[in-house]
Amino acid sequence: MARSSTEAADGAHHEAPRPPAGSARAAVRAAKSSTQHQGADEVASASVLCNELRKLRESMPLTQEQAQQAAKLIKTLNSEGLVECGLAPPLRPTLAAGLDKLPVKQRLHNLQNFISSFEYNHTNDQYFNVRKNRPLARVMDTAKNIIRTALPIKCIEAVFLGIYLTA
Repeated sequence: MARSSTEAADGAHHEAPRPPAGSARAAVRAAKSSTQHQGADEVASASVLCNELRKLRESMPLTQEQAQQAAKLIKTLNSEGLVECGLAPPLRPTLAAGLDKLPVKQRLHNLQNFISSFEYNHTNDQYFNVRKNRPLARVMDTAKNIIRTALPIKCIEAVFLGIYLTA
């Protein structure tokens, strides 16, 4: 069994020394001051990370090393930090209600606009399973997943959406 820091080597339990009663306020003030300094440091580091990310965005197309550096920067920044950098997430595509009541031509036009509202996946990463030799039910599941997650898509994912939305 592991011994706690307040247990002596002989196994006897001794109480840890308590700070004087008046020092509690000082400890709280010191903690608040430390937190404020950490907050200022986080803001400063976020702006530095944003500047690095902007420099990378200006040097498009990215090399493999630059892409890895950009991915690392994006993972480091939280969602608020990304918004401050001008990298707010794209709007989630929404499908109009009552499509089944529209004429076919207008319905297809609305579905095309819905599919076009997805961002294009410019990365080399594949976010979805796009094997075409799967059963149609699995392709439909992939299309539902695409709609649910609203991640950027490539052409084959758009085909999956078209199949799902017009079936």
